[in-house]
Amino acid sequence: MTKKMRPLVLALFTSLLCTSPIAAKEFQVGLLTPGPISDNGWNAGAYEGLMKIKKELGAKVSHVQVRSPAEHEEHFRSYGEDGFDLVFGHGFEFQDAARRVGRDFPDTFYVTTSGNTVTKNV
Repeated sequence: MTKKMRPLVLALFTSLLCTSPIAAKEFQVGLLTPGPISDNGWNAGAYEGLMKIKKELGAKVSHVQVRSPAEHEEHFRSYGEDGFDLVFGHGFEFQDAARRVGRDFPDTFYVTTSGNTVTKNV
């Protein structure tokens, strides 16, 4: 996640938290990465952002390293079924799966980094 995107993402989380009912369930954020978070680069940066969300917003977080493009939709769908509020696919390669799954889970927001897909919740 670029430094320019971090404030935008935190603002999105904050606005989602502020519009939730007082007795709402725990805020849940998922992250899909195309590689290991031990890479000291692209994936590690995304994971650091996820941990910052956990620490600063008290969110329940989850991370999955996908092994192949065929798993993108499966994991996006799983997060939607589990009631996650926000799910990141860390790379443009996640955008098609996010668009397909987003239609089925309108209450979950799907964000793909470096993508250009924009819908109501993607």
